[in-house]
Amino acid sequence: MQRVFVYGTLKRGFRLHHNMREARFLGTGFVDGFAMYRVEWYPAIIETQDQPGRIFGEVFEVNDDTLAILDEFVLMSLLSPRSTRQVQMLSGLEGTVEALLYVYLDSIEGQERIHTGRFDLPD
Repeated sequence: MQRVFVYGTLKRGFRLHHNMREARFLGTGFVDGFAMYRVEWYPAIIETQDQPGRIFGEVFEVNDDTLAILDEFVLMSLLSPRSTRQVQMLSGLEGTVEALLYVYLDSIEGQERIHTGRFDLPD
């Protein structure tokens, strides 16, 4: 089992959450060092290097089958292979946990920045 941090359309109540049907919700949290942008109908995050940025999302525990579905979905978009980051938990689990997340690889030039770090438009 792996922990995954999701920040957009895979969250509960959003259009692609059905891909998480076998996942177990562990709580909400945030990661630092990223900026969020709206790319068409979904959010994308990039590492901010020297600028502060915080992304809010949900942490799930997923099995290998669900992880394979997420990886396949990622290959169809312009996200990186998963990488591990520290997530500061806000609810559910306490403290900081390691979780996988996906980062956008394409240019964000001309895309709208979501300054709150929250993607809050369920479908």
